[in-house]
Amino acid sequence: MKRQAKLMPMVLIDHLATTIKSLHDKRLIATVHYYGYWPFSVNIAGSTRYDATSRKDMAKAFKLMQRRNAASHI
Repeated sequence: MKRQAKLMPMVLIDHLATTIKSLHDKRLIATVHYYGYWPFSVNIAGSTRYDATSRKDMAKAFKLMQRRNAASHI
């Protein structure tokens, strides 16, 4: 199940890229709403700061999206 959870974001990003390309509209853009690692914002499990874990999660998510979308010229 853990491997499937890791693959799901890529499946969604691939689907979005395919959909955007199929529309043949050079003026169309994609936006991202990032809902990643967030415990620091509500003090869950003692996490009260934006820290290295938060930065790493955010960097990983945006790098994945950038790499996929740039490869598709989106």
